[in-house]
Amino acid sequence: MFEKFTATARTAVTEAQAEAHDVGDRRIEPVHVLGALVKHDPADGILSRHGVTYAAVRAQIAGSGDGTLDAAALASLGVDLDAVREQADTTFGPGALDRAGRGRGHLRFARGSKAALEQALRATVAGPGREIGAPQLLAGVLAVNDPRTTAVIAAVCDDPAALRDEVARAVSGKAA
Repeated sequence: MFEKFTATARTAVTEAQAEAHDVGDRRIEPVHVLGALVKHDPADGILSRHGVTYAAVRAQIAGSGDGTLDAAALASLGVDLDAVREQADTTFGPGALDRAGRGRGHLRFARGSKAALEQALRATVAGPGREIGAPQLLAGVLAVNDPRTTAVIAAVCDDPAALRDEVARAVSGKAA
């Protein structure tokens, strides 16, 4: 199926792994594909027109994943995250705790990401195009009912419903 992807969409799929690695996540989720897409905003500027920026998406992803440490949860167990961080920095160098567990190995696609790729294919088949491009990939990501992606979109987009409508028009080949 990957041969049906445009170069831009293919790049976004492969960069999704780097997005997941960079925030310490252990799987590639739809939100990482969104992050890779918005990094270059190749879908004819659809994302930027709705206030979605890479910096905002990245901040939301970093604060919502499985790779972040929850200071409140640790405090409820009697662990002072600031003290642990300070000791790790002293022993292993600045930022050691943040780097821990962020290997560069291959990550698997989560079920939601696989579903997003399937939805992108469906959007392509239903539309006038023959290749899966950035708009189709974005449509796939938005079509998947992924709570993390939904929360990120809600936090960074000025009007999520209008974004979905514009993506649907772009995929169908109809003008705005």
